[in-house]
Amino acid sequence: QRLENDLPFQKECLFALKRAVDREEAPFEHYATLLDKIKKEENLPQIYGTQVCKKEGVWALYKVKDPEKLDSLRKSKGLMPISNYLEELNRG
Repeated sequence: QRLENDLPFQKECLFALKRAVDREEAPFEHYATLLDKIKKEENLPQIYGTQVCKKEGVWALYKVKDPEKLDSLRKSKGLMPISNYLEELNRG
């Protein structure tokens, strides 16, 4: 639970997670998720499109920094296309 409410701790974890990803000891998806979570908590646009919110009963993306390039960025990092990600979430 500490991670949920402690932005400085989240940032420490992000730094450690980035090192682990660089050493191929952790999947990039974990780094992307934590980075986007931090951005969301700072009320900034997310980078990788991992953070969602319910809008009219449907999961939708929280604001994204560069929506036009999101799928190409996700693909370059081994993440599924955003439409597939949202489809999976909404399928439940």
